[in-house]
Amino acid sequence: MATLKKETGDFGENVGIEYLVKKGYKIVAKNYRFKNFGEIDLVAKKNGKLIFFEVKTRNKLYSLHYPTWTSITIRKRRSLRRICNIFIQNNKEYTDKDWRVDVLFIELDGRNVANIEHLENILWESYY
Repeated sequence: MATLKKETGDFGENVGIEYLVKKGYKIVAKNYRFKNFGEIDLVAKKNGKLIFFEVKTRNKLYSLHYPTWTSITIRKRRSLRRICNIFIQNNKEYTDKDWRVDVLFIELDGRNVANIEHLENILWESYY
């Protein structure tokens, strides 16, 4: 049986997929894992660029005290960079593609989506 955290995360990823498809992204992979190096929630393509997505889903009440963006630490960014490079090495058709890592912050009010925030290029840009 899945935990509430897992169910919330899965729900958020599905919301993220719907959001991205509406924005013109083509989903390439979901929940890509490689050994103990980490996981990429979503991989998509748009305009010839490969975009890796970290999806963070939180309840609106919880995010008041613990904002979702606080979960994207320097350690998380390093882990994302490493797993993205592994994905590209293991999928040669993307070797020559430009790529970046974005994050989707999905805020829920019960089982309803209250807000979706899309930040681009989180590895190299400073947002916080």
